[in-house]
Amino acid sequence: MPPKAGCLLQRDPPRQATQPQVGGAHVHNNFTMGKLLVLSAVILACISVGAAVQCLHCAFTVFNIPCHTTTVTCQTGEVCATIKGAAAGKSLIKKRNCVAQDKCNKNSTESFAGINYVTTYECCDGDFCNSAASLPSAHLSLPMALAMLGAWLVRLL
Repeated sequence: MPPKAGCLLQRDPPRQATQPQVGGAHVHNNFTMGKLLVLSAVILACISVGAAVQCLHCAFTVFNIPCHTTTVTCQTGEVCATIKGAAAGKSLIKKRNCVAQDKCNKNSTESFAGINYVTTYECCDGDFCNSAASLPSAHLSLPMALAMLGAWLVRLL
């Protein structure tokens, strides 16, 4: 039956999506799947960057003569170290490498070519921190940059 003249056809008002309530307050859920994926990728990148420390490797040098160095990646539980050997109070031998953390800040006695050396392990934790001119906090720059990029991307999504 058609509506009568002067009568308005009324519709129900559109329904609003209800938000879950916690303690009587509405909870706003603006966290989309895209934001979650970006945030997860950034966190995984930061974890993987911090997992493997790279150090300089110098097999052996004497009397502070410059040593040919290569790059090595430490295993889990290892850190970078400069290993110094002294005999009769004189620093004679120097090595650079990854070492197990339990060797750090300890001295040991080793024998080489009939001479006893007191070996000192000077450890550090960070990429190439066992170089002569190291920047101890430089290993944090990449994870920090990734975190900032992730925060920026989350705001865009």
